[in-house]
Amino acid sequence: MSWDKEREWPHGQILEKCEELKMRVNLSTKSGWFNESYRHSLSARGVKTGRKASPKVVISPAERHWRKWTRDSLKKDMMDNLKLFHKKEKEYNKEPGIRVGDWIKDGDKYSRVTYIWRDEHDKPFQIQDGGDAGGSFYLDGSYVSYSGSLDSGYDTTKTEFRKLNYTRIGRVWFFKHDFATAGGGIDYLMKFRVFEVKK
Repeated sequence: MSWDKEREWPHGQILEKCEELKMRVNLSTKSGWFNESYRHSLSARGVKTGRKASPKVVISPAERHWRKWTRDSLKKDMMDNLKLFHKKEKEYNKEPGIRVGDWIKDGDKYSRVTYIWRDEHDKPFQIQDGGDAGGSFYLDGSYVSYSGSLDSGYDTTKTEFRKLNYTRIGRVWFFKHDFATAGGGIDYLMKFRVFEVKK
């Protein structure tokens, strides 16, 4: 699935790839695996689709049971992770002010906060940016951490920020069921605050 950083995706949309079933979903409305399978399904039931009807496929009870079990297991797995995502999102949104992952609007440019430097009193003195909508931002409850390159950012003693009254979508990830394992990451899209640089 290609990433369009300008598109406002639905809140909390799941982008998980179902590697267990080797499923590749093509969102095209004109071609792709889903539509091809759908045409074969119609043909098997005798519905005219403009193509030669496929032979009727007989599914054994064991195969039918396995398919239902797999479908139910995947649904439960996705719902469990979605609940975990909403829990983490709620904890993160309790944090006041500007946070790692939030957006900075500087003129016509948008960039996400990648790191916040704080003094011994936990007061920010340098805010680095450089992240984009699809960057690697790890969500762990009350905070987000970033992996990747950073811009020099803004000196908070010389720069003021004004919180805008709208949000902007950004990608985050965490481990499925909070269990750290290779290839166990899952991506979600989340709403983030937007702060404008005062000139």
